[in-house]
Amino acid sequence: MKFDVLQALIIFDRIFCSSYVEEGCGIVDLKASERSILFPIIFCGTNAIVLPITRFRDLKKGTKEESYAKEFIRHISHVILSFTTYDIYCEDNSQLEAIFKREMGKHMEKVSKDALSVFIKGKNTFSELLMMAYDRLFQSDEKYEKNRRMTVFGKCLIEEADKMMNEIADDVDAEERKKREDFCNMIKERGEKCCDITRWKRVALAESIVCDASVSLYNNLPSEQLLGLLAEGYMRKDFKERGFSEEELKKRGYMEYSIVDIKLFLDTYVKHGCEVIEEIVRQMMLGKDGREIDAKYVEKVVRAVDERRRRREMEASRHAAELLGEELSGKKSKGKSKGKKSKRKSDGKTDKKGPSVSREEERAYKESKASESPDEELAGAVGGVSIEDHRPKRSDRRYRIHKRVSVWMRDASSIKRALDGGREEKWKGKSIEDIERQKITHDIIEVVRLLESCDADLFFMDARTSVKDGVERSRRVAVGVLEVSGERRVGVVEAVSFKDKNGQDVIYHLMFRETVAQEIGGVMNQGISPESEMAGDSSVECSGSEGVFEYAPGTRCEVSQDTHRFVVTWKNPRNTSEVLKRLTVVCRPETI
Repeated sequence: MKFDVLQALIIFDRIFCSSYVEEGCGIVDLKASERSILFPIIFCGTNAIVLPITRFRDLKKGTKEESYAKEFIRHISHVILSFTTYDIYCEDNSQLEAIFKREMGKHMEKVSKDALSVFIKGKNTFSELLMMAYDRLFQSDEKYEKNRRMTVFGKCLIEEADKMMNEIADDVDAEERKKREDFCNMIKERGEKCCDITRWKRVALAESIVCDASVSLYNNLPSEQLLGLLAEGYMRKDFKERGFSEEELKKRGYMEYSIVDIKLFLDTYVKHGCEVIEEIVRQMMLGKDGREIDAKYVEKVVRAVDERRRRREMEASRHAAELLGEELSGKKSKGKSKGKKSKRKSDGKTDKKGPSVSREEERAYKESKASESPDEELAGAVGGVSIEDHRPKRSDRRYRIHKRVSVWMRDASSIKRALDGGREEKWKGKSIEDIERQKITHDIIEVVRLLESCDADLFFMDARTSVKDGVERSRRVAVGVLEVSGERRVGVVEAVSFKDKNGQDVIYHLMFRETVAQEIGGVMNQGISPESEMAGDSSVECSGSEGVFEYAPGTRCEVSQDTHRFVVTWKNPRNTSEVLKRLTVVCRPETI
C-alpha cells in the first residue's frame, strides 16, 4: 500500500489541503498574523499511531503502524514546510519550482533522514523529534546567513523577481506590464519573508510551546481522560465533514493542526504561563477552531484555569483537614486510656513528646467538614437505586431492553443454556469460563439509567451509525473504567439501539470494550465488532412489559453519580464488603 501523507501546499498566503491521491483542494485564507501549528500526533485513518510521548521502541515491531510511522517521518520536512512556510511554491511556474528544489531539496532530505535515524534509535519521543526537525529545518540559531537555507532560498527568489522585472519588454501594454510587475513584486515580497529570521524563530517557538503542552497533557492526564480527548479529536470530525470514506481514511497519514494568531499565542504564554497555554492546546485538540481564539477567549480560559486551581486548593485544604481529624480522633482515643494527664494534653498543652491538637484546630476541622458540599460526594444505594439527592434526572427518553442484553444478568449456567438453545451459532457450545469472561463486560445493564437521564449527553457521544438487515442502528459511546479483581481496565461503554415498529428505542447491544488511546478513533468510527457482539436478527424480545428494568432492592449493586462520574459497584450478596467489579463512566471533556 502506498503511504499517502496529507499535506498542505502554501501558495500566496493560502493553505491548500490535499494529498498525493485526492486532487480536490480546500482553500483557507490566512491573515497576516495567522500561522499553522502542528500537534505532535501521527494519525493513520482514524487511529493515532504515534503520540507526543511515543518512542520508536513503543511501537510493535513488524506492524503496519511501525511502517507507517517510519514512512511519515521520512517525509517530515515536507509536512512541516507544507503547513508552516509561506510562498515556497508557485503554481505553474517551473522557474520558481526549480529554485526551490535546488536550494531546499537536499536540505529537506537531510533533515528528514536525520530525524528518522534519531527516531529509530529509540531515545527521543516524537515531540522531541518534531522540535529537532523544526530547528534544523529553519536553522533559527545559525549565525551566518549563507548557511541558512531559508535565507538563501529567499535571496534567490528576490534575484529571480528582479530578473523577471528587468526582462519585461518596453513594448508591453500598460495592463500587461502592471500584471507582470505585481507578480514580480509579490515574489520579491515572499523572498523577503523567507529571509526574515525573526519570523521562523517565532514559528519554532510556538511549535515548541505546543509540543511541551502536548507532552504535559499526555503525561499527566489519566488514561480515561486521554481517551476522551482523542475521541473528541478535531481531525476525525473534519474528515467526516469532508465526506472521506472509511477506506480513504485508512490510506492516509496526517498530523492534526490548527491556525492561530501567533502573536496572541506567544503573548498569552508570556503573560499567563504554561497552564493556560496547555488548556488552550487541549481545547484545540477537542475541536476549538484556533482562528476563533481571541483576547476575550483567552481571558475566559484564564478564569477557568483559576477556578480549577482554586478547587484544587480547596480539595487540598479539605484533605489536610481530614488528616487533622484522623490525628485528633487518634489522640482522643489515646487520651482516654491515659487518664488525667492525657486530658490536660487535649486542652492544647504540650508535653515532651511533642505538640497536641488545640481546640482551635479541632474547631477548624469540624467547620471544614460542615462546609463540604454533599454534591461533591458519591452517594451509593444498594439495589441499583440512587439516593434521592443524587438520582439522575430522567428525560423523556425510554429504552426497552432486548433479550440479548438482559440475558447477561443471569448466572453463567443459565446464560449457557440460553445461548446453546438460541439462534447464534457462534455462541453455541461456549464453555462456562468463556461465558463468565464475557459476562464481566456485558452485564452492565445499570448503565441504561444514565442513557435515560438528562445527563446522558454529558457522558455519551454519538458514534457511527450502521444498517443491518435493513434496520438502522444508532451507537453511543462513553469513556469508562472497569475494575475487576484489582485490575483496572480503561475503555469505552458502547450502547447500540434501534427503533421497533412502534417507534420505541430498543437497546440491542450493551458492553464495556477495553481500548487503548491509539485505537480510540477506530473504535468511535466502527460498528459492532464481530468479536464482541451477539449477532442475531432484529426481532424485539424485551424484558419488562414497559421496557424499564428495576432490580429488587438489596440484591445486586450500588449506583452513584456526581457531576463527573457515574459509578456502578457490584458486590458479593453474601459479603457486601467484597467488591466483585466496579464500572465508572466518566464525563466528556469540558469545553470552554
